[in-house]
Amino acid sequence: MVADTVQSPLLKGITIRYLLAYAEENELYGRLISSIHERLPEYDEARILDTKSWIPQKDFKQILRCFKEISGLWNPRNYNILGRAIPTTGDMVPYYASMLAGPEAIIKISQRINHSFNTDQEIMIESIKHERDKMLMRFVTATVQHYMLPSTETPYLEMVTAALGYWEGVPQLWGWPETGETRFNEVQLTLAELVERDFAYLSLKYSEKGRDVLFNDKKVGEFVDVTGLGDFKMKFGYEPREEFLAKPLKEFRPVKIVEDVNISFDKKAGENTSRNPDTDEEIIFKKGELYGMPCNRYTVKIPEFSLLHRVSLFLKNISAIIGTKKSNEDDKKRKFLKMVSPEIAMGYAMDAQRREAEKAAEANRRLAEEYKRRAEESLAHAKDIEKLLQRFAHDVGNTLGTATTMSALLAERVSALEDKTDAKELKRIIPDFGDIKYRTQALHVLVERSTKVASATRILLDNDPKKIDNLSQPIDVKTIAEQFLKMNITVDNLIMANSAKNSALPFDCHILRGETHFEEGTYTMMLYEDLFTSALYNFYRNSNRAVSSNPNPLIYIKGRDLTDKIELVFGDNGIGMNDETRRAILERRSVVSGEGTGLGYFTIWRLVGHYKGALDIKSEKGKGCEVIIVLPKGNITPNSTDEYYV
Repeated sequence: MVADTVQSPLLKGITIRYLLAYAEENELYGRLISSIHERLPEYDEARILDTKSWIPQKDFKQILRCFKEISGLWNPRNYNILGRAIPTTGDMVPYYASMLAGPEAIIKISQRINHSFNTDQEIMIESIKHERDKMLMRFVTATVQHYMLPSTETPYLEMVTAALGYWEGVPQLWGWPETGETRFNEVQLTLAELVERDFAYLSLKYSEKGRDVLFNDKKVGEFVDVTGLGDFKMKFGYEPREEFLAKPLKEFRPVKIVEDVNISFDKKAGENTSRNPDTDEEIIFKKGELYGMPCNRYTVKIPEFSLLHRVSLFLKNISAIIGTKKSNEDDKKRKFLKMVSPEIAMGYAMDAQRREAEKAAEANRRLAEEYKRRAEESLAHAKDIEKLLQRFAHDVGNTLGTATTMSALLAERVSALEDKTDAKELKRIIPDFGDIKYRTQALHVLVERSTKVASATRILLDNDPKKIDNLSQPIDVKTIAEQFLKMNITVDNLIMANSAKNSALPFDCHILRGETHFEEGTYTMMLYEDLFTSALYNFYRNSNRAVSSNPNPLIYIKGRDLTDKIELVFGDNGIGMNDETRRAILERRSVVSGEGTGLGYFTIWRLVGHYKGALDIKSEKGKGCEVIIVLPKGNITPNSTDEYYV
């Protein structure tokens, strides 16, 4: 049985919305409208925005071509990411009706709605079931048969992948920050026409050799025989709907992919598909997928929310609409997303958390200034200073507990999103994702750095040498110093660049350089790592301030293995110090700069003093500074106190 041919396939005007939504989010809207109008003069902005009009499929293909040229999204396998916007780009009534409905109802009604949007498509639900995952979250899973009816227009893969994105985007109707899941099982289009038309930009050479299918003379798939409905069900596990078939069942020659087909970055255009973690390539055809089947067949998995949750969200949205003033006509036309997509929502959430972290950092800065003021009033009383620093370390430690939790949660959410979706696809959907990611990493580094400093400070102020001995372990100071400098240079350059970008005033942002040079040798020694990291931070902080006016700022760390000792040099090309300041530090007299508390060299001297090392300073005003410390390697035995010092 063969379905009747659709002579003039049409698409409802609303089907353009997911392309317009992407264009608007990426500031391509005006260019896209102009490009469409230039290619199809009868399509002005008013007609393009008319959701109720019908568009010939041949015209939609031209619109899609314009979109690809403007956006650079040539790979059809990426259109599921764009399709995630579909559930939130509909008209008001369907949108709120869908919000009230559960996933099972949405899946079932999709059969009727789909054909009302695309006259050459039919959707059949093969199975629906309710499940729970390991976290007891409820899900609805379904297997969908998606038929592209025989028509005068050649089908294209974006029709399928956008539908996949629709199912992934459904959870955002209920305020869920994660996407649903879809998985291709079978594709109706033949592998030959996909390679020669939809993936033509990859310039793959398609050929057949007996039962084998080859790309560039390499076998990638093999034909599977289909003789009739009974044989088909036995081989593939389901029955296709013969009334929708483009040709008799026995004429189908499916191809099964026998290994992942990878494309190098430099050979592809547009965005990515699935990343192969072992190579710098992208997977465009996955092992086990079937092409040239009677229908597109895929599985969907959608989180299931209670009726109470859906009703409350519905009432909340209705209340917001009633309380909102009438927007102008341009806003009505141009705002396609009633709710932002999950990826964009995640970006907004991370940005909000970043702002909260900045507020917390500002509060900490003010607290530190207050303690500094109090410390300056009591410099003559060492015991008062020590008590003040104990309070400071305790309060900062408590504050950092909250910041650590926030940083870990933020990093986890970013990592989860990045693991689930290809990085290049995220860049297309969230242009600022890279900035968000690096801000998250910067926050994590800053919190981690501050936590180590606070931890070491609390131990030092306890004035108990045995505690430091018990916490001492064999550590590789070379690796720690190299990683510390690289990480902090990167973070501070990011912070400076961001300040320059957001500042209303002229901002002379010099790129800070960091260099390390360790001579051949062994750099493992017994140290309390947090105390060593705290000392590194104080050297780094002093150098960072010192080089701020240098147009080519440099901070460096050098090391030498002296057999039973290690010499470390911390240097910069900053403003240096005069001889009076240098002598004051070496004589362990209090030195408080305009921005410091005196805690920095207190920490450094306790490190040198506890491990019976030596400290020296070489500096001239205006010619940089080098701080040299020499520490004994010690007996490399954890928790040793009797034989610790050399």
